[in-house]
Amino acid sequence: MQIKLTVSLLILAISSMLVFSSGCNGVKSGEASFGSLNIAPPPPPPAPPAPLPPSAPSGSNNGAEDDAQFFYLAIKNDTNDAVVHVHDATDFNKTCSISKDSLAHEDIMCMIDIPEGDIYAKNTVLQYNVPKDMCRYLVQETYWFYNLEVGVGPSVITVSADNTVNASGDITNTTYTCAVDGVVTGCAAGHPEVAITGMTPNTQNIKCVYDDEKNCCLGKYTLNHVLLTNGASADVSTPQDISWGGNMRNCIGGPAKTNWNAFTTENVPTSLLSFARPGIKNTYLITAPLALGTAGLDPLTASIHVSNWYAQGTNDHTHSGFVSADTSTSPYFIAPIDDRDGSPIPRTNETYNFICLDESFEIKHRIRAYIREWDYYPDFLNFVSSAGVTVAPDRASFGSFPGETDPTCLEGITGPCDDFLDIDDFLNLIVGPTNTPPSPTYPVTSVARRRAFFPAIAY
Repeated sequence: MQIKLTVSLLILAISSMLVFSSGCNGVKSGEASFGSLNIAPPPPPPAPPAPLPPSAPSGSNNGAEDDAQFFYLAIKNDTNDAVVHVHDATDFNKTCSISKDSLAHEDIMCMIDIPEGDIYAKNTVLQYNVPKDMCRYLVQETYWFYNLEVGVGPSVITVSADNTVNASGDITNTTYTCAVDGVVTGCAAGHPEVAITGMTPNTQNIKCVYDDEKNCCLGKYTLNHVLLTNGASADVSTPQDISWGGNMRNCIGGPAKTNWNAFTTENVPTSLLSFARPGIKNTYLITAPLALGTAGLDPLTASIHVSNWYAQGTNDHTHSGFVSADTSTSPYFIAPIDDRDGSPIPRTNETYNFICLDESFEIKHRIRAYIREWDYYPDFLNFVSSAGVTVAPDRASFGSFPGETDPTCLEGITGPCDDFLDIDDFLNLIVGPTNTPPSPTYPVTSVARRRAFFPAIAY
């Protein structure tokens, strides 16, 4: 099976490009790329963070630290009303921070706990701080995923028309043969990525399987037409180079879709690079799902846009590639591994990352963060009041898929605690009700079911 190397290599450049920015809002037209740095002077320092409002649950912490002393990640108080707790993933009582005086190279994972209603209805505003003279550069990476099925289309298609001509010179029949990437296959069916219909000797309707709700068929192909008479070649057309027309931006989800301006030339989200020596205090706003789409994102998939946490270790989602034997425990739409014909598809970025670099671009410190949604506010309050001992962010199963089964979750007039589907809910719907038998292992060998593994959020 021929792998489409050209576009696969382009896609694999996802991690090799950085965009230089003086802030967190991406590169605008005319600003410099990484190859030509254009450093704007730092903005004046903002006012100190506001204290937690009276409505904040006792014991909660938005994560703010001493700006002069800590590299930290927090939630801006006045935008999320502090119904949140930000902490080191291994220590409820430790903020998501690294001291300027730290001699070790620290790599910390953080958790941002927010009730699901606030994730849906309020903007989530991450506040990040780098003290003066701690880092030479700051790299920022946002969470994103494949919202729709993405693939690299075949690279060579040859359509042969063989005319049967009788002794009088009349064409009595035409037989068509199609070869895709050098392999003879059925034209309308037989290849996993392309269907060729509407046959005439010189024109056909060539449809890529990844061109569905949006065009996510990447790359280009060379189209050849061969005309034969009674099995003997009579004419070979000039090859045509044709783009499949896919655009990666059509096919991604998460904040990179709505709140990010840094992309590679292949429209893959990439990193932002900021000059950090003078110190940085800035924010990264993630638009509330309620404010997206024509009337807010469908609750069925809304939380996935912001909340990137899933129960690793206890609820891994082990799967192999569609063709490749490589495996991953990340959600399929984070790490699909390959497409239907085996072309490698690089994994996305499942965490919010803030990386401190020195003058030689070596990593000094790194902060990665998950946003975890809580289905039931009393459970969130218990988590906070118990200082992280009682951890129960998920309740039963989502809404009516297949139905709320937790008898204690009956507060409110109409019902279920789990109003918005997070990553674990989404994966459990696929792994459970639609598969037989239920299993945490993806049966991705079913072409008919493959699209079900992508959220397909209606942005």
